[in-house]
Amino acid sequence: MSQHILPDGGPVLASKSRLGSGLSSLVKQLLSGYDFWLLGGGEFAACAALAKAPNGYFFLKHCAAASLLQAQSPGYSLAVLDSDVVAAALDRSLDRWMRSSGDLQFYERITGEEVMAGNYIAKNKPWVRAFLHRWASMKDRQPPGFSSADNGALHVVLVETLELSGAPKVRELYGDLQAKVDNLQPYWSFVEESMRVLGPPRMWRMDQTSLGREHGCSAQAGLQPSPTRVPTVKGNWTEGVVEGPLKFFRIVLKKHKPWHRFLDLLDGICASCDTQDVSPNAEVPCLLAIWPRMSFFGMQGRT
Repeated sequence: MSQHILPDGGPVLASKSRLGSGLSSLVKQLLSGYDFWLLGGGEFAACAALAKAPNGYFFLKHCAAASLLQAQSPGYSLAVLDSDVVAAALDRSLDRWMRSSGDLQFYERITGEEVMAGNYIAKNKPWVRAFLHRWASMKDRQPPGFSSADNGALHVVLVETLELSGAPKVRELYGDLQAKVDNLQPYWSFVEESMRVLGPPRMWRMDQTSLGREHGCSAQAGLQPSPTRVPTVKGNWTEGVVEGPLKFFRIVLKKHKPWHRFLDLLDGICASCDTQDVSPNAEVPCLLAIWPRMSFFGMQGRT
């Protein structure tokens, strides 16, 4: 599978490179085997308006990601990373998530009850590119108050695209944001309602949505998940339970240390819930994943 890394916030390169000389040897080792892009976003005609807009910076990234995907082969996997991301375990690659059946993968922020916008994995599929462009277009729907730019907008796009029953309330709370950054309570109330509507982390089938059907997601495609229980991890961790890759799963933990033990537990969960025996010629459904806290990349942004 073709795959590459797209970090946000770096200088513009005219073409992809294989880990430029300016990177440390440790980073080169971590990203070995991946194509590496540093983009400013203005390279793409489809994103020209966002590149020039005074409030378009954070939304430009998603337009650039969609445009870059469109120039690649079908199924090409792209990991989009914010430049302030900290890797918790440098000996782990992104391969597990690159191989996931999820076409578009997000995760919950560990430091707050919201879906993280800074880092995600996207495959080159029509519905994924359409989602990213829809997200980028939220620049024009930003409320007058603090909305955390593309991060707040992501919650609106998710509930609207998934056509969830609580989407109108989320949309209303978003549009009513008036308070500035020195009063975050309205923003967190909006996020809290968004997370309530989204429910627990899971994989969503996009053939059940208008966006998915419009862009070729087939209702005939399917995986046959089997309920899986993750073995108990003694000591600092309680047992995690998985109810199949298309259902939700939850991890309950007592402490946040040691990190490697937590990541080992998450590796077991991901291996159980997202490793599929699918024929190379099988039709696989369009899936949007929201992973639980800290399961995605083993990385977390500072903000």
